[in-house]
Amino acid sequence: MEFEQQLRAAFAPRDPRPELRSRILARASVLEGAKGKRGRANRTLLVGVILAFAAAAAMVAWSLKDESASPPAVASITPAARGPAPVSQEVQAVEQYRPLPKEAAKASDSQEVLPAATPFNVLMLPLQDDIPDPVARAAINAFQSALAEHLRTIPGLVLLSDPKQVEGLPSYFRITVQQLGKTQNGFTYIDLESGEEFPDKRWPAAWGLWNGQGMQGLPIDPASTCAPAAEGQMSPCPKAMASYVSSVLRKRLFPPDPARLLQLRNQALNASLESRKRLEALTELAEIKGGGAWREAAMVRVALNLISTTADPGLKAQVWKLMKGIRNPDLVAPLTATMRNELDQEVRLQAVTRLQEDFASDPAARQVLEIVARDDSRPLVRAIAQRALDGGAGWGQYVLTSLKDASKTDMERIEVFTYFVSKPCSMASPGGCFASSGQLSESRQSVDDEAMQALADLAGRSREFRQTLLNVVNELRAIDRPAGTSLLLALLEGATTAEKSRLILPLSSQHTDPRARAALEKMAAEDPDTPLRQYAAETLRGSSGR
Repeated sequence: MEFEQQLRAAFAPRDPRPELRSRILARASVLEGAKGKRGRANRTLLVGVILAFAAAAAMVAWSLKDESASPPAVASITPAARGPAPVSQEVQAVEQYRPLPKEAAKASDSQEVLPAATPFNVLMLPLQDDIPDPVARAAINAFQSALAEHLRTIPGLVLLSDPKQVEGLPSYFRITVQQLGKTQNGFTYIDLESGEEFPDKRWPAAWGLWNGQGMQGLPIDPASTCAPAAEGQMSPCPKAMASYVSSVLRKRLFPPDPARLLQLRNQALNASLESRKRLEALTELAEIKGGGAWREAAMVRVALNLISTTADPGLKAQVWKLMKGIRNPDLVAPLTATMRNELDQEVRLQAVTRLQEDFASDPAARQVLEIVARDDSRPLVRAIAQRALDGGAGWGQYVLTSLKDASKTDMERIEVFTYFVSKPCSMASPGGCFASSGQLSESRQSVDDEAMQALADLAGRSREFRQTLLNVVNELRAIDRPAGTSLLLALLEGATTAEKSRLILPLSSQHTDPRARAALEKMAAEDPDTPLRQYAAETLRGSSGR
C-alpha cells in the first residue's frame, strides 16, 4: 500500500526550481528592454490612451446603465506582441455573452423551436448469438430495449430493425450486440459493434465499418436489484449501461445535433455559470464527432478565460488537456505564462505537452522550452521540452533509458513509460480513460530484453501499471522472443478472466517459446471459466494450423 500511495502522489505539486522562473522572467525582461527608450515612450502614450478611453467608456456605460439588461461577460486572453506576456496582461478583452437567439431558445410556446436535425437511419440488429441462459437473455434484452428507447430520443435518428429497411439507402449506421459467453461471477458480458455503412462503396475487409465505435466486454448485471447509476455514467445495470452507450454513440458516431451544439455554445459562453459547468460544455463539444464546434475562436477564448480566472489546478489541467490539436496562436502566451508561474505539476505537464505537440516551431514557445528543458525540477517535463527542441530525435531512447535506470524511483520510471504509451482522452471508455498513442507500436522493435524485464518487474509491484500494460499488450505482439513471453506470463499471474482473455492472442503470437503454448494449453484445460477455456482451445487450434 505504501508504494501505491507514493505512486498516486507522484504528480503532487512541487515548486519548480527558482532559477527556472528567474531565467524565464529574465528572458522576458531582456526582450522588453530591447525596445529601448522608444518602447518606453510608446508605453507611456499607450497608457494615456487607455486611461482616456476607459474614462470615456465609463461615462457612456453610466449613461446607458440598465441593471436588468446587463449580460454577463466572458474575459478572453490574447497574446502579447513579442515574448511571453506577464500574467497581469493576459486578460485584455471582454466578449459579451450572447444568449440563445429567440427563434432557437427552448420553446416557451409552439412557435419557438430549436434548429432541426437532419434525419439519419440506424439499423439495430437482434442479438447475434443464441443465449440459453434465460436470466442472461432477459438482461441483454433489457439492455437492447433500453438502448432503443434512448436512441429514439436522439433528434433526427430513425431507428430500423429489419435489414430490408435499409435496402436502397446510400448510407446508414449499424449496431450489433453479441454475448460473450455464459454468466460468470454475477455478470454477463457483451460486445457492441457500431459504425457507418455505405452499400455502394467497397471498403477493404480489414477496415470493417466506417467510423466504427467498438465496445468490448461490457458487463451486464442480470440481477433485478441492480442499483442504477447517474444519467450518462457507466453502470452494469442494463438501463444505465444503455444510457451510457447511447451517450457515447451520440457524441462519437452519429451526426452532431445542431440544437445541442447551440445549447453547449451558450452554456460555455455564459460567464454567470460556475467554471465546472462551463468546462462540462467545452468537454462535450470536444467529444462531439469532428470537434469542429470546439475549435471555434469563441470557444477557445472561453477555455483561456477559465484558465486565467480559476484557482483550481485540476480544472486548469483538464482545459489544457482538452486543447490538444488546437493550434490557435492565441494559446502561446498563456501557455508560456503557465510554464513561468504555475506550481502545480500536472498543470505544467499538460502545458508543456501542448507546447511540444502544437507549438514546437513557435519562436516564443521555443524560448521558454529551452529554459524548461534545462532547468525544470521534473525530469519528465524537461524531457518533453527537449523533445520539442530536437524534434523527438532522442525521445524514444530517453524513455527506454529511464525505464531501465535502477537509480530512478519506480514512480519516475512508471510515469515516463505511461506518458509514452498513452494519450489523453476526455471521456471514459468501458475499460477506463486510456487511449493508446501508438508510439509503442512504432518503436517496439527497439524495446530490448532489459526493458522488457523492467516492465515485468514494475508490473509485479504496481497494479495500476499492470493495467497500463494490459491496455497496450497487443502492441507487444510483434516481440516474439523469450523476454516478451516472460512479460506476458508475468501479466498472466493473478489475472482476472477478462484480463486472461486479453492475453490469449498475444501469447499465441509467441511462436518460438514453448512456455506460451504451455500457458494456453493449461488455460484451455483447467480454467474454471468455460467460455475462456473454449477461447483458449480455439486459439490453439488456429495457431496449430499456421
